[in-house]
Amino acid sequence: MNKFKKEALRQHCEAREGLTPDQVAKLDAQQALAGKVGERARSIHAYLFDEEYAFMYADAFGEPRPSAETIMSKNAYRKEHGLPLLDHEGKAPDFQEATMEHCMNIARKEIVDQGLEDTSPFLERLQAELDDRVKSLHPEKKPFEFRASTPYMPGQFDAIYLEQELPSGCRLVAFDDDPYIAVAVLKGDEQLFTLLCANLNVTVAYIEANLDALVRDEV
Repeated sequence: MNKFKKEALRQHCEAREGLTPDQVAKLDAQQALAGKVGERARSIHAYLFDEEYAFMYADAFGEPRPSAETIMSKNAYRKEHGLPLLDHEGKAPDFQEATMEHCMNIARKEIVDQGLEDTSPFLERLQAELDDRVKSLHPEKKPFEFRASTPYMPGQFDAIYLEQELPSGCRLVAFDDDPYIAVAVLKGDEQLFTLLCANLNVTVAYIEANLDALVRDEV
């Protein structure tokens, strides 16, 4: 057990000291619900505000800045919801703070108010829109930079950007591997492959559409 897990366990035990079994059960349920809300909010944020991730990699990979049309489209949504606007380069003035709270509110509404713990209509719509964009790519064009020769997982100090279950039963973990984003795919405890990319959302959609071929190392 690493020091982060030990610290989490210590805090878990301290928070329950002196509580009755019913109080412990209530606290467990509250924290489990909060965990689901946070996980969904992070997933929604990665799709809805992908410009906040893409901007970090524009310089490193020599990718073009967002077009004026893209900035205008993104700012239209931000203005409608009272969020900080992007500047002329497509940069957000307060990286993730206001937009993450916006996504937390969406997740709370779905999970807490509507009871949708296992499905997210909002996220499904965003994913469908991205799938349409990926399908429009040329078949030979890969959205990731390269594939690691040996699969690997994040270290204890690497920031985790996204964790999600795939329809196939595999699990995907995206994490910081400066200057790239690493995306690892697992089946149970078996590490299948790790891709390094600049655009997380498009790479995740590509993995979902080409999982079998990626497992066989055919793409």
